[in-house]
Amino acid sequence: MEMGSGVSVERWGKVYRVPRQDGELLCDPAWPEWPRVVAAGARERGGEAGSLGPAGWPLPLFRQQCRQTVRRLAAWYTRQLDGAGGVSRWAIDQSNGVRGRPRRYEVDRDPQATFLVTGHQPLFAHPGIWAKNVLVALAAQRWPAWTGRPAYALNLVVDSDVADDPAPLVPSCQGLATVGEASRSGGDRGEVSRSGVAQYDAGEVPSSQLSHAKVAWRGLKAGVWEELPIPTWDSLDGWLDQLTHSFQGLETERILAQWQAHLPLLAAAWQQDGALPVWTTRARRLWEKLASPSFSHYDELPVSWLSRTRWFFWYMLDLAGRAAHFQQIYNAALASYRQVHRLRTRALPFPDLQQAEGWVELPFWVKPPQAEAGSGRRRTLWVSEGGKDGELQLAAGNEEGPDLAFGVVRIPRPSSSLSWAAWRALAWQRWRASGWQVRPKALTLTLFARRYLADLFVHGVGGGQYDQVTEQVAVELDRTPLAPMAVVSFTSHLPIEHQTGVEEQYRRLQWLRRDLRYNPQRHLERLHDGNLREIAERWAQEKERLITALAAAPTRRARRRVHRQLTELTRRLARLFEADRESCDQQLAALAVELRRKEIATEREYPFFLYDPAQLYARIVRQADTPAACPAHTRRTTGSPTEGEGEKNDGEADRSKRCTCTCGGQPR
Repeated sequence: MEMGSGVSVERWGKVYRVPRQDGELLCDPAWPEWPRVVAAGARERGGEAGSLGPAGWPLPLFRQQCRQTVRRLAAWYTRQLDGAGGVSRWAIDQSNGVRGRPRRYEVDRDPQATFLVTGHQPLFAHPGIWAKNVLVALAAQRWPAWTGRPAYALNLVVDSDVADDPAPLVPSCQGLATVGEASRSGGDRGEVSRSGVAQYDAGEVPSSQLSHAKVAWRGLKAGVWEELPIPTWDSLDGWLDQLTHSFQGLETERILAQWQAHLPLLAAAWQQDGALPVWTTRARRLWEKLASPSFSHYDELPVSWLSRTRWFFWYMLDLAGRAAHFQQIYNAALASYRQVHRLRTRALPFPDLQQAEGWVELPFWVKPPQAEAGSGRRRTLWVSEGGKDGELQLAAGNEEGPDLAFGVVRIPRPSSSLSWAAWRALAWQRWRASGWQVRPKALTLTLFARRYLADLFVHGVGGGQYDQVTEQVAVELDRTPLAPMAVVSFTSHLPIEHQTGVEEQYRRLQWLRRDLRYNPQRHLERLHDGNLREIAERWAQEKERLITALAAAPTRRARRRVHRQLTELTRRLARLFEADRESCDQQLAALAVELRRKEIATEREYPFFLYDPAQLYARIVRQADTPAACPAHTRRTTGSPTEGEGEKNDGEADRSKRCTCTCGGQPR
């Protein structure tokens, strides 16, 4: 059964769940199954050999050239990240005694190498994000042994997104202000005051004040990642002091110890006049080099760099030339997704594309040179085919329509009078001369990556959910499926002690407190005074009589009279249990503190620099390598022994049950 002609109903309605337990890994499909998934995806796309891609390129050649360009850019960018010019040697030596750089896993330059791609915004990644990078990099290392072919691992740094709140979330006992609280205390809108730390003496901060804190440096503002500046050295120094102060009141010293070990890496990653994504990415790479000597590194490439290539321009132009058709497919896929997932809002997972007076909206950002600097430069791309001689007109606007005050970029359409090569040169020259820049939105980024770049794209939970729409759009648009995707996430809790079973205790006490107010007759055993209990029993009998009378009352007026009597009697009964209710309130207040403590202890989005990279790496790989993680065990076995056969020859029986997939594990 199909939705349209693309995504199956089973896949279309699939919901990915964030792993909640400590040490829990979500990997769908299972990591050892990735080679099989990639091979199956290649077979599904086997008919593309004769297809035409963007700008008149044969599709296989377009993909090959695009990959070569991306690898060259990514290698150059990654060398800059890892270069000695911006990394202080002392920081690595001071943190964990590591000298030099781990050897990078060199991939073969074979154009047929398997591309394993993932990506995320350049924030201070939590373990769930980093797990994608770990499995992609390690899969590339193991790929030759699994398949006999080389593989290439790439992380796309999604610096084209908006950073609404780039400050990291941390546990704190020091009353640190959040970004919002600090900004209200003074300074420009969106700017975080440096005086975000409340002043406490060491003996004045009880452990019950454990809380979350958003710790931001001075001058931090929301904006597009690629346009956010790195903090000044003074701001960075003050920020590092704030973080150190926030961890000093924690009961466990392990968090503070990890912070002190990795603090020098954040300082070493800093470079003057750099961009914020460069700093956060460099800091992560310095930290993860401490994970394992065998950990294969991977290349990085910002989306802002990818978007400047001519290959991405021709991809955008290809969709612009089919804007009306694309809009129809896009909106229909969103409508189907909302229906299956019962979403009422038209903003999820993305808003519909609009039309306005012959212009069609496309899911790209454009940055006209005429727009003001900063996050306000970005505008939505609008396309019209009403130009002279059928030229494509590109304009910048908002969700309501184009704003022609920013000008119009006119791109000629292919024609019989120009060869493909001549037309490509002309179109590229027009675009470059305009000074405009283009950036993808979420769907058009993964559509490009999975159509022209990746053999397997590894998403997190959110990306895996919305990319069901991308798959439907791709099949309807070009009648061929995208490269397969996997969904990976991981949860690792910080070592903060907390009680278990608190939620159930809290729910029971809430119910008891409410029942003592509205149904006190159910709890007469709590009255130990004989006289009070005798009175309460008489009132309880009277209440039962009134309940029966209320049901039998012939008129509304009679029902009101009985109801008033019943309410008053219940109120009198409830007053006998005031002490019990006060006891419930006290217990609920204590449990609320424990609930908050558990919420903080089980938070899964703390930044990487609070974790031991070697321990975290080992946990992720151990979970990925666990045979039970392979869903194929329940069906893909070579046979099972008959009763008693295992006793005769245990080794033979074990071999007969061994899974035939690449994981080599035992069936569940």
